[in-house]
Amino acid sequence: MANRGRDWFRQAEYDLQKATILDKFYIPTRYPNGLPDGIPHDSYTKDEALSALRATKAIIEWCRSFFPAGPADRRTPDSESAEIGD
Repeated sequence: MANRGRDWFRQAEYDLQKATILDKFYIPTRYPNGLPDGIPHDSYTKDEALSALRATKAIIEWCRSFFPAGPADRRTPDSESAEIGD
């Protein structure tokens, strides 16, 4: 039991580290003065955006592993966004 808890904690720590990738997108992309030298389009690369999408998907999947799908979370094939990297 203790090993299982330790393994869970290590995996959670690893998965949630992905959230730090998203930190740099939070304020600057939401507020007009968040990027003093331009607009988000000029400040981020496609690779950074794809990395953020992958991190977001991993975090969502991690959360879903703990909470059963409720009526509001019923997804249809059309409700999934385009594959990352398209």
